[in-house]
Amino acid sequence: MNDMKHYTTAGLIGVGVGAGLMYLFDPNRGRTRRARLEDRAASLYHAVERTAQHLATDVANHAEGLAAEARRVIDHAPVDAPKLVARVRAKLGRLIRNPHRVTVEANEGRIVLTGAIDACEAGRLLAGVIAVPGVTDVENKLTLRHLAADSVARGAAAIASVAGGLITFAGLRVLKRAG
Repeated sequence: MNDMKHYTTAGLIGVGVGAGLMYLFDPNRGRTRRARLEDRAASLYHAVERTAQHLATDVANHAEGLAAEARRVIDHAPVDAPKLVARVRAKLGRLIRNPHRVTVEANEGRIVLTGAIDACEAGRLLAGVIAVPGVTDVENKLTLRHLAADSVARGAAAIASVAGGLITFAGLRVLKRAG
């Protein structure tokens, strides 16, 4: 009984291979079919090659980023003032709407912020600046501008934003001092 299954399976495989060979070596359209099969195989090969290159580049970039992050965590060397000011200025544009209104000064890791900003942006600004690598403390000399609140909800949202940002700022400040 087992031998019969074996012969049946082998026969079906043989029929399949024969049909495939007839399909590819057909005198009328076999050349076109083989060319199309070759093009698809080449396309698949190149797609796999591109994917492997992307994956290798991605892994290398992640490894480099992790190494840089590890060096940053381990290295507590002070950052010179111009470089620290540049880092903070670069971060300002992502934290507030009008970064040109804020003056940034640095002295041995301590950042002094002066200028006028919207009150609802203060907490986010302070939390973002204290998180910049090399910043040890932030002195807030900012003047807060209060927007004309046309509704109670808008005023409450501004207060919540300031409070949340200040809580985040205080937490980050404690972590920086402890580390």
